[in-house]
Amino acid sequence: MALHIEKYGTKGKQALTLIHGWGMHSGVWQPILNQLTPYYQLHCIDLPGMGFSDTILPYSLANLSSEIRTFLPENTHLLGWSLGGQVAMQIAIDAPNIISKLVLVGATPKFTLSVDWASGVTLQSLEKFARDIDEDYMATMLNFLSLQCMGAENRKDTIRILREAFLAKPVPNSDCLKQALVILETTDLRLQLKNIQSPTLILHGERDGLSPIKAGDFLARTIRLSQFKVFAKASHAPFLSHPLEFSNSLNEFLL
Repeated sequence: MALHIEKYGTKGKQALTLIHGWGMHSGVWQPILNQLTPYYQLHCIDLPGMGFSDTILPYSLANLSSEIRTFLPENTHLLGWSLGGQVAMQIAIDAPNIISKLVLVGATPKFTLSVDWASGVTLQSLEKFARDIDEDYMATMLNFLSLQCMGAENRKDTIRILREAFLAKPVPNSDCLKQALVILETTDLRLQLKNIQSPTLILHGERDGLSPIKAGDFLARTIRLSQFKVFAKASHAPFLSHPLEFSNSLNEFLL
């Protein structure tokens, strides 16, 4: 398959690979690129079937992990947001020696509520989001991204930059979105977290409604070599609403 990867920064610096969330593409990282490129060579991946990347079949978490691993630079740090966080965790579980440090943003081992998991959202909530996407993908995603910037000092500029970056790539087809949604609905990594050996930084918004803060706390308590940072008044994407604080926290951990 053809996996689209955009590289920024100077070749030879420490590699940092970033994986975006569901229904989006690597343009979501545009607002923080200038704060990271002095320190890393960034490898910004478009998940299969999103942005400029070809899709894969079957569209499963295990298959995403397997395909993306073949494109990772040697000894890279790996950062995953939301669905990208689950992909990053699966990579760290499947191939513990392939990455240096792991960063999980707005991540959870299990998105949906169940009898033994209260730190998630209802299946009905995810299904409603999918219906909104079907009706008007672009409006729904841009509204979602705008909400993640609430509270940022440079909110208007961030939204403008993000909107321009987001509109620069084609939208995923509905089949890919639905298959990726099934991953969110069915994945449960709780019992596998103990196999993550990489030092891990967990970055979470205090007001995250999609991946509640207790999910981040569970990750921090279960992954052995982990640190937990909470962004006050932030939601699901603290790198958009709190870019400077986010970048500083990232650099303190990685550098």
